[in-house]
Amino acid sequence: MISSAVWNFGATGLRSVRVLTVLATLLSVSLVVPLQAFASEDGDAIRDVFRAYRTAILEGKGEDAADLLCQSTLDYFDRMRILALDGDAAAVQATALVDQMQTMLFRLRVPTKTLETLSAKGLIAYSVEKGWIGKKSVQKVTPGKVQSEKDGALLHVNVDGEDAGPAFRFYREAKGWRLDLVPTLKATDGVLRSTALRAGVPHNEYILKVMSLALDTEIGDEAWEPLRGKTATE
Repeated sequence: MISSAVWNFGATGLRSVRVLTVLATLLSVSLVVPLQAFASEDGDAIRDVFRAYRTAILEGKGEDAADLLCQSTLDYFDRMRILALDGDAAAVQATALVDQMQTMLFRLRVPTKTLETLSAKGLIAYSVEKGWIGKKSVQKVTPGKVQSEKDGALLHVNVDGEDAGPAFRFYREAKGWRLDLVPTLKATDGVLRSTALRAGVPHNEYILKVMSLALDTEIGDEAWEPLRGKTATE
């Protein structure tokens, strides 16, 4: 559920990964963050931001969604954009599996010229408008209580009226509270590694199999080649 709020892979073969990802995300944050008092006005503001983000995703309003994300999320997507353009196989495979997946999704879905010209906000907006950021995962999710952190806050989500635990991290920036998608993404990495181990395939082969399922087409080793390198030799 939560992971597909970030990227909708569109493959039935990934459903078990999504379920495990939710559990990993909720457990990883709930075990390390103590519940603390939080100002009611901040809690209300955070819930409002989440509702606005949810609405933007459901209505395909990419610019609105991108404007509600924190700078660290924008920086992350920009790093993945540059990696998709310039990273060779060694550079990409040296990153976390979830980063490899993000890189591949950009590399295989977005035209090279578009990747070269879009800002991080523009790339996120583009992805929302293309329907690549999953809508199903947020349709039944509503914001719940807010849990404070040393440098930010965690938002609990309610699913079918029940508290499913803390699932989204927020930071206060100049424009107000903003959503950070990076922890949600990073929480999937251990799940991906465990799944690859159970499948008994090397990580690089596993990523290509996942991408083949996600895009409903066979993805070969050429996908590890940087886009700008391909363009230069064509």
